[in-house]
Amino acid sequence: MSIIFSKVFPIGCIFISISSTNPEEMFGGVWVAWGTGRVPVGIDTTDSNFSTVEKEGGSSTHTLSTNEIPAHTHGAVSISGTIMTLSYTGSRDTGISTISSSTYNLAKTSNGSNMGSVTHTISSSHTHTSVGGGAAHNNLQPYITCYMWKRIE
Repeated sequence: MSIIFSKVFPIGCIFISISSTNPEEMFGGVWVAWGTGRVPVGIDTTDSNFSTVEKEGGSSTHTLSTNEIPAHTHGAVSISGTIMTLSYTGSRDTGISTISSSTYNLAKTSNGSNMGSVTHTISSSHTHTSVGGGAAHNNLQPYITCYMWKRIE
């Protein structure tokens, strides 16, 4: 092995090629496949994700947790209900005098008799549809594949 080769490709260097030929066949030394299925990222000592050489991380897919789903609301799918409407005519002494829970007490007539009461019922329902399947989503950055080799001897 030549001194020039050792200067150009020292132990620990990475050789990138679109040829599958192991560089030890061309240059000598001992080379191993490196970075299989991974994209190289430069060291960043201020970010613990990238602070050490040859640290691996990330994944090609990721399933979102509830905390990772964007905050959002769902519109109502269906709302249904009924309400009873009461209408009548009479003298000005007649009318609804009080509202108590779901019962209307009608005002007394001018002779003091109670006209009675009317009870109404309100019922409603509200539903939302369920969406999503909880599957992992693609998490790949744009990439191009190549062969990467690391010289170890």
